[in-house]
Amino acid sequence: MMTESQLYQVRYLGHVAKELDAATHGKQGGIIERASKHLNLATSSIYEKLGQIGWQSSRKPRSDKGVSKIDESSAAWVSNLILQSERQNNKSLMSVEDAIDIAFANGKLSEKCSAKTMLRKMEDFGVHPKQIKARPVTRTMSSRHPNHVWQFDVSLCVLYYLKNNDGLQVMEESEFYKNKPQNIENIKNDRVLRYLVTDHYSGAFHLSYIMSPGETVEAITQFLIEAFTKRSDAELLHGIPYMLIWDAGSANQATVTKSILDKLDIQHEAHTPGKPWAKGQVESMHNVIEKKFESRLAFMAVNNVDELNRMATQWSVGFQSNAIHTRHKKTRYGLWQTISPEQLRIAPDMSVIQSFAQTRRVERTVKANDLSITFVPKKGLGSMTYSLHHLSNVHAGGKVFVSVNLYRCPAIDVEVADEHGELHSYVVEPTEKDEAGFPVNAPVYGEMRKAIAETRPQKNRKQMDTAAWGTSDPLEIKKARKGKRGAIAFSGDINPMADVEQQCSPHFMQRLGTPHRLEAVHVNEVVLSDIQAWKHLASELSVKGAALTAYKKILKQQYPNGVTSAQLDQFVEEMEVKNVTAQATAL
Repeated sequence: MMTESQLYQVRYLGHVAKELDAATHGKQGGIIERASKHLNLATSSIYEKLGQIGWQSSRKPRSDKGVSKIDESSAAWVSNLILQSERQNNKSLMSVEDAIDIAFANGKLSEKCSAKTMLRKMEDFGVHPKQIKARPVTRTMSSRHPNHVWQFDVSLCVLYYLKNNDGLQVMEESEFYKNKPQNIENIKNDRVLRYLVTDHYSGAFHLSYIMSPGETVEAITQFLIEAFTKRSDAELLHGIPYMLIWDAGSANQATVTKSILDKLDIQHEAHTPGKPWAKGQVESMHNVIEKKFESRLAFMAVNNVDELNRMATQWSVGFQSNAIHTRHKKTRYGLWQTISPEQLRIAPDMSVIQSFAQTRRVERTVKANDLSITFVPKKGLGSMTYSLHHLSNVHAGGKVFVSVNLYRCPAIDVEVADEHGELHSYVVEPTEKDEAGFPVNAPVYGEMRKAIAETRPQKNRKQMDTAAWGTSDPLEIKKARKGKRGAIAFSGDINPMADVEQQCSPHFMQRLGTPHRLEAVHVNEVVLSDIQAWKHLASELSVKGAALTAYKKILKQQYPNGVTSAQLDQFVEEMEVKNVTAQATAL
């Protein structure tokens, strides 16, 4: 039962409703305002209570109701301003409100609106920054058998680093990452990197931790060779895969790394930069290792990387032997064990694979003074001198090919071609020098004289000088040349004009020509008709059919305005000399 106050309110609103119905255009607002003040209620509450007693506004809805002035182009401009202002870590810098103001000031937005409206319209048009940055839809790739495809990746072990030989220590994110880049610089050479390969078919994996300031060629080749070879009976994943998927890092794409894969007949493909999902399996495995293995390390002391790797191997063997894979519902090692003998390509001995770790060959010129070359075997070592005087077929000014094997550096591999063009390879150590920069085995003035062994070209030079002058002594040869009458090489037995005197005068075939057009104009001869000319051709050349047709075309091309008897005789003689019958038939 209503109170007196509620009854009064209902009766009052009934009168208000009648006033509103009778009010002309523009007067209803004043009536609502008066009722709001009288009942001490908000205008929205007045409309709500009027609706409760059955009153409805007779106003027509706006003609543009539901039509927004924010079109797709305007929403895209605002979204693009927000998108392009982001940092590389995807942190947004510009607010929606600022983007709206900038777009409006630059004439890209017809009128301003609220941030909420703009975000809603951007989402409706599919240009919202979150929609734009969403990972593209990809297709699930498959592999045929274990070791068909491996995926490789390197990631930073964020939990630990080595410092002052005190063992592995926890790396606090707040200490090393938050506005303190100098701290990262301080420990950059002490970081522990996690190297990982996964078998795409079974999910089996091999991981190893390596101390390195970054991804280096040495570390990658060391890890890959380790992954290819059989390490222990407990670790199942090994062998030469048929394909390796990795990223386009400089160390991955180095000549040394790719030369190992090429010689092992491994197809290698780098995915497009910025698309890590192309090797999503190995990326996901990094997360699993962080959560299921590295999370345990906070509760134990780890003294060095070798100890860390032993624990990682122990964990990975147990995990791969017992954990069920979500895709194939088997253990990783269980499915990898289905590999057939034909599919398992056993890796050669580790030393053999290491011999493949060769840099690109470069050419060097042998110095004339000491038969040496200079070469930088590795970045950071600087230029080194290598003496080649003890190698066969090396001579001053000659060319040699140099490459470096990472497992023999700073020694280099030198290839020298013999007289037959066959290359011979030698391992050459750098020349050891004293503190003054002299080779330690160099002869000392006044104490000893040690001549370098003669090279093959030098020996040949002595033999040739002896044949020409009777001696190989340079002083004796010089004296003979400066005599009163001057000595003659080979004692005058060589006639330098013999080849000229013996040569025969050549006999050349005289070439036929074509009379100049201007001369032909003054020749008062009758031009033959086509039929006359063709009969003469057939008779003189003894041809018919296709061959005659071909000669007709040649004659027409040479004499488009007609031919005289003399010109036709000359043409026949030329054709006989050139013997073009076979060519004419082919035409």
